[in-house]
Amino acid sequence: MATVARISGRRLMLGLHGQRSQRAALHLSNSSRPRVASAALLLTPGTSRNFWSSKSSTPVSEAQPVAAELPSDALTTSESISAAAAAPPTPPNQPADLASSATDLTSAADLAGSPSELAEAASNSADLVSAASAIPPLQYGDFAAMGLANWWPSGIIAWSHELFQVSTGLPWFWTLVAGGLFWRALLFPVMIKQLRNTARIAPFQGELAKMRERMDRARASQNRMELQSAAMASREVYSRAGVKVGPMFLVPLINIPITLGTFFASKNMAQLPVPQLQDSGVEFLANLTIPDPTFMLPLAVVALGNIQIMLSKKDMNLDQSPHMGHIMNVFQVMSVAMVPFMATLPAGVWVTGLSGLTFTAIQSAVLRRPAVRKALDIAPLPKSSAKWPTLVDTLHAARNFVSGASQQAAAQSRRK
Repeated sequence: MATVARISGRRLMLGLHGQRSQRAALHLSNSSRPRVASAALLLTPGTSRNFWSSKSSTPVSEAQPVAAELPSDALTTSESISAAAAAPPTPPNQPADLASSATDLTSAADLAGSPSELAEAASNSADLVSAASAIPPLQYGDFAAMGLANWWPSGIIAWSHELFQVSTGLPWFWTLVAGGLFWRALLFPVMIKQLRNTARIAPFQGELAKMRERMDRARASQNRMELQSAAMASREVYSRAGVKVGPMFLVPLINIPITLGTFFASKNMAQLPVPQLQDSGVEFLANLTIPDPTFMLPLAVVALGNIQIMLSKKDMNLDQSPHMGHIMNVFQVMSVAMVPFMATLPAGVWVTGLSGLTFTAIQSAVLRRPAVRKALDIAPLPKSSAKWPTLVDTLHAARNFVSGASQQAAAQSRRK
């Protein structure tokens, strides 16, 4: 039997030759409780080798007891171990233990730091978490990667929003406001051209109305010669008024794509959504990708739209175009009826729309002033003696129109 004991950093090896018995190692560390390790980790089979030197340890005689070879300090240590094992455990509430625990707590507090340092560390951690969760700023080309920038009117307008925001660094709320104002201001020269043509052709509306009736009769009778003659007469009227027919129809073709493109650009950006629109930069409307919870934006859009319609009524000559009064009444009713639908759209859509409507309303009010019209070479506003139709009048006119159209269709079917 061979036994290995490590005492105070040294190892004493005892072997009994001729026996292939178990080997054990007794490891004594600074703690009062020894640990027994497997001899397979310390000794090789059949030999006892000292790892502190390259020489083999000297075998111990079989007839001599093991205790005789142990030095006195080993025996003393063994007795101490036995005594320590037999002694009762020390209660945890002894003064010495309490003092030791207090010392350990003081050391832990010293390692943790002062309260100010802990507060500073917590603040730094919060800053790191906030920085990690922050939305990154928009970069050039992000809208193209998202599929928002293209050659459609809505794609071009969305791309202009990206250029403006990345170049200026404005919050997205003010970027949408500036974008709506920019595209309405871009239409200002077109609107001036349209107002000039409308004012010039206004005195000839009576003749144009007669020419339209003549053309309608020619179409109904399928008289091509009469139809061409009426068309040539209409062009002569436009020539005498100093108005070209092409630009008269070109102006709406420019206005409609930009108006619809502005709406769909904002709608696509908010519904995708563009992540940066979730932080608008203003407190009263923080997220532009969700509907306005207060319903204030849709109501403001409807109010400004009706103000714009009222201003447009004053510029119309109902004596020459009585149907325009009914059309404006229909627009007013539709604007109010659309409020529930408008409330479901993201707030960013109506931020752009509200800025555009504000510009248009101010533009209409300014262009009605005689001094401004004279400076821009726009004829004075026509004076109309006709009374503006009420909603009831519009309802009766719509009923008469439907009944007349049905009677006309019936008459055409009988002629066939």
